[in-house]
Amino acid sequence: MYVPPAFREDGLAALHGTMREARLANLVTATAEGLLATPLPLFLAPEDHAPGRGVAASIPGWSEEVRPPRLAD
Repeated sequence: MYVPPAFREDGLAALHGTMREARLANLVTATAEGLLATPLPLFLAPEDHAPGRGVAASIPGWSEEVRPPRLAD
């Protein structure tokens, strides 16, 4: 994903701090019915230097066909 330089953060401590404070993200997907925003809790495992991974299959849209956005005609 492209991140403009003004919004880029490479500091691990700052990234971990943001995840601890926010605790929730939104996964936005384009489906045949339109955009679908799915709330995702953020879990941090600092000893692994990576966020927790996994999405429950019961989340709406999990099995929806993803449609790439049309940028131009």
